[in-house]
Amino acid sequence: MAEKKFLELIRDKKGDTETLERFIQYFVFAILVAIFLFFFVNNSLSLEGQKSKILAKEIVLLIDLAKPGTQITVNTTGFVVSIDEKTKEVIVKAQSKITQYSYQFFSSNKIELIQVNNETIIKILE
Repeated sequence: MAEKKFLELIRDKKGDTETLERFIQYFVFAILVAIFLFFFVNNSLSLEGQKSKILAKEIVLLIDLAKPGTQITVNTTGFVVSIDEKTKEVIVKAQSKITQYSYQFFSSNKIELIQVNNETIIKILE
């Protein structure tokens, strides 16, 4: 009796490709997630990633401690530095990496950013 039910279940599943399609979808999704995690971890642990975090934090500390009229010159070889005044963030991106790192500052002064060759000049205005 149980064998007949089992054989009927097998016969009903012979043309069923939905299970296989779901398995392939999950498998492809898992591979994409693994690739994304690999690149994220690789970028976070790389030397450029660490340097961009340190550079962003150093610039933010300098901006927060600076008085109006101060001019700060930072060597940014291999990095692109930008400042978003709306969100009050310093954004540092390594030229060889895809991702960027941002760090928030608390200074209420206006900030002017000038890129000159491998240096970034930050002027703290009133």
